[in-house]
Amino acid sequence: MGYADRGKRAPFVDEKAVEGAGRDDAARRLPAFKDIPAIGEAGLGDDSRGASLAGACWCATGRLPKIVATLHRAIVQAMALPDTKARIEAMSVEPMATDPAAFDAFFKAEVTRWTEGGAAGGP
Repeated sequence: MGYADRGKRAPFVDEKAVEGAGRDDAARRLPAFKDIPAIGEAGLGDDSRGASLAGACWCATGRLPKIVATLHRAIVQAMALPDTKARIEAMSVEPMATDPAAFDAFFKAEVTRWTEGGAAGGP
């Protein structure tokens, strides 16, 4: 889930008190801030430098696949409810109910990415 709390930022953006140069964590615009381009779209480089926030439901290692599948199914169903989607989108969060394997791959890639980036920065 990408996160930018529209409730706190919207008045400043809507009244043109601040201007967003580009969204740095995806190649597409946030629905809640349609006037702020993705960083690549704005001509400010690619989006590989950005950071994404991800919310997840975590289970202890070794959980039975049946338990994980049941939890995932319930999350997907809840995320598909119009009221749930509307409440999440109102916070400028993009609701995504990825499957456990896809999230695991994303999480591992992010750990590697930021570990290597931190090491490259030096002490």
